[in-house]
Amino acid sequence: MFESGLCKLTSGDKTWANLTALQYHYFTQPPADTSSLVRATLPEWCQKFSCGAVFFIELLVPFLIFTPRPARVFAAFAHYFIAAVIILTGNYAFFNLLAIALCVLLIDDQIIAKLSPGLLSRAHCAIRQARWPALHRLSTWQSHSSSAYLVSVLSAANGACHCSGQLDPANRAILFFNGYGLFSVMTTSRLEIQIEGSNDRQNWRAYEFKYKPGELAKPLAFIAPDQPRLDWQMWFAAFSDWHTMPWFPNLITRILEGSPSVLELFKSNPFPDAPPRYVRAELYSYTFYQLR
Repeated sequence: MFESGLCKLTSGDKTWANLTALQYHYFTQPPADTSSLVRATLPEWCQKFSCGAVFFIELLVPFLIFTPRPARVFAAFAHYFIAAVIILTGNYAFFNLLAIALCVLLIDDQIIAKLSPGLLSRAHCAIRQARWPALHRLSTWQSHSSSAYLVSVLSAANGACHCSGQLDPANRAILFFNGYGLFSVMTTSRLEIQIEGSNDRQNWRAYEFKYKPGELAKPLAFIAPDQPRLDWQMWFAAFSDWHTMPWFPNLITRILEGSPSVLELFKSNPFPDAPPRYVRAELYSYTFYQLR
């Protein structure tokens, strides 16, 4: 979470710097849903406030994990909040569910007992019946973990290198853990690839995808926690060079071959009797329609 905030802060992206990134995020994210349209119509001051809240939760709140109970519980619910908002306004599969699951460890037995008095007793009974005595220790969460502090120190050192712009081999020696970051540079336009087939190069018919934006009259779908891989990959392909996406020419080849397993990935097959002789991919720019 901390590195996600750090990469936004150090990327030099002007939309994060002037707090306007979320004005673009809702319609440029991987498969957007209908609720994204609602968020995108919020006033500018609300978008900037939300952007500031993202920085607060990603850059400062993570350090509250290592503090006593009141601040630690606040950190947990702050992370619950941002994960829930992302779930409601985007299709990020099970990513945010995993984040919520990790934050459960920040809530100790006393807090759980207040929220659900019978939950702990039922959990303890289940553990005893399963004869897993080692799991009894999991009910007492230790807020002071030497390994957690080590990770924090190394991450802070990594962050210092990013902020100073020094990423020479000597500084890379401290990068013991994988770098991580989300949307460090905000995409300000949405490009979509439309795949079309034809037998005469005059009349082209589109291969409609199940979830990603295509036909303008098709409403945006809420599909999380499912993650349709082709629809997701098409989002990346639209912003990339096809030479770096070897799967895309293979996709076109399979369409020309009429591969049943590939055609099943589409909402419909415009050539049900036989595959087309020609296939092309056209690039379109999409945005939310603004009612006047």
